[in-house]
Amino acid sequence: MDLTGWNPWRRVLRMRDYQKRSLRMQVEIQYRCSWKWGGRYHGKGLYMTGVIAPHAVVIVRAGNQVDVHVSVGEATMRGTDEPTACLPLQFTTLHATKRKAQTYSDYIEIFGDGGWDALNAGARLEVQTPGSGEAE
Repeated sequence: MDLTGWNPWRRVLRMRDYQKRSLRMQVEIQYRCSWKWGGRYHGKGLYMTGVIAPHAVVIVRAGNQVDVHVSVGEATMRGTDEPTACLPLQFTTLHATKRKAQTYSDYIEIFGDGGWDALNAGARLEVQTPGSGEAE
């Protein structure tokens, strides 16, 4: 299948998840996801390729335990006139201390048109899309 019309810039999505206690950062997790977008098949659709699944940088203070799990769901197409690729991502974080343990889940979808949607990203998850992307 020959796809044409790719956008020359990769879309980059940066996310930051954090936990504070008494104004001190206890846990900080930085995610980064990127993908090439805008491919068309016979002038139709908006596809994506080269998705680099989120990788994380985890910073943890003493006395905290963190388990981070990122999963990539099944790719789907949305729409009929202009089908657009959609890929769901789930971020699950278990944050435990001696006193309590909490699990957080956040869901984000990325699209073949370069867009994204934070389906239930909590207040802790900051999502940034710097500029138009980065060079291939």
